Order: sequence, then C-alpha cells, then structure tokens
Amino acid sequence: KARQSSSEPWVGLNCAGCHSTDISYRGSELTVDAGATLANVQAIFDEVLAALRRTSDDGDKFARFAGNVL
Repeated sequence: KARQSSSEPWVGLNCAGCHSTDISYRGSELTVDAGATLANVQAIFDEVLAALRRTSDDGDKFARFAGNVL
C-alpha cells in the first residue's frame, strides 16, 4: 500500500511513458499508443538519478533547483 497522501506532490511515469512510440517513414510520422516501446527505460532512470546526484552535490545547481521547484 502506498504511504502517500493525495496532497503530496509526486512525479512519475504512467503506462504511456513506456507504451507509446513514434515511427517515422518517408517524411511521415505515426504515433503508436499502447504498443511496445523502443525506449531504454533503465537508461532514462539512470540519467535522472545521475542528474539528481549532480544537483545535490553542486550548491549552485541545488539553489537554482530549490528556488524553482521546492
């Protein structure tokens, strides 16, 4: 059971984060919803975590983040 209330701000992916893709062919583009993904979701999470660590470790970056987000 999730231990969060509905008043807490959260961010995350829903199903469309993985199960949507764009296919380009001869100048046309088609969005496929609810299909297989071509995304490397683990790489996305790894990059987000690395960015959060860099922000946490850099006082100037964290101050900008805190001023804009927190």
